[in-house]
Amino acid sequence: MEPAALAHWVEDTTAGEMPAGQVRDVLLKLVSGPECVRAVYSEGHLCAVGVVIDTCDSAADCAELNVFVGAHAPEDTLAMLLAWGEAVAARGPRVCLDVPLTHGACVRPEVLTAAGFAFAYALWSMHADPLPRPAPATETLPGFTWRALTPALIPALHHTTARAFADVPGSFVPPLEMFAERCRTETTAHRRVFTDGARVAAYLRLEHDGARGRVASLGRDPDFRARGLGASAMVEALRWMAGAGCTTAELEVAATNRAALSLYEGFGFVATREMPVFRKPLARG
Repeated sequence: MEPAALAHWVEDTTAGEMPAGQVRDVLLKLVSGPECVRAVYSEGHLCAVGVVIDTCDSAADCAELNVFVGAHAPEDTLAMLLAWGEAVAARGPRVCLDVPLTHGACVRPEVLTAAGFAFAYALWSMHADPLPRPAPATETLPGFTWRALTPALIPALHHTTARAFADVPGSFVPPLEMFAERCRTETTAHRRVFTDGARVAAYLRLEHDGARGRVASLGRDPDFRARGLGASAMVEALRWMAGAGCTTAELEVAATNRAALSLYEGFGFVATREMPVFRKPLARG
């Protein structure tokens, strides 16, 4: 089955919990090759999909296995995909494998623990309804302004992204070439950068699906701490979403990232769901 068809199946299986752009990124852009995607069939029908993301830098040097198991898959499907994912990831450079319990994907914790995985951290989904209308942010850095990303600023954006998320659980930063290709070709997201024309001090990756806006990524360079960039980024994100016709907003954040949680709560976001992530060290042959 073609990757686009697999993406449609995953979107249906997760009942829209994963935005379409995110599903397509996982299946099409963040894997090193077709061997990292596996479709499972039962009685001639697609019943599960496994995807190993092995191309991105992360805080714990992890690969990530996204598993989507339909309600009518055979009982041993998840265990089989876990074993497959371990084998694929062990051939690459990463030292451990993460498995998020994606909303609506029918992944059971007891199967993960039986396979040697242990709880590592949790991601929280946060929502704001209605969309907050904050006061305009005051200037935080002389000479810097928010503007749309241009091709010339992609290397600076990649540098800032890697620095911003170096120690944040659940963050994955693709290599520059892949990152640049993603920036140039994605059609479901809008990127904003806070820049003086050479440096990127902060950035946003924003999406919207009708009236629902999403802060897909927000980061700031550690060299510019304590300058109000987080608040400035949130004001810019909400301004953009309001202009796109959004009436609600959502985002995800690691439960251990207290500074980010405090920032989002200050703008009216409320944690509504928790997504545990399980981890297992990879054994080399």
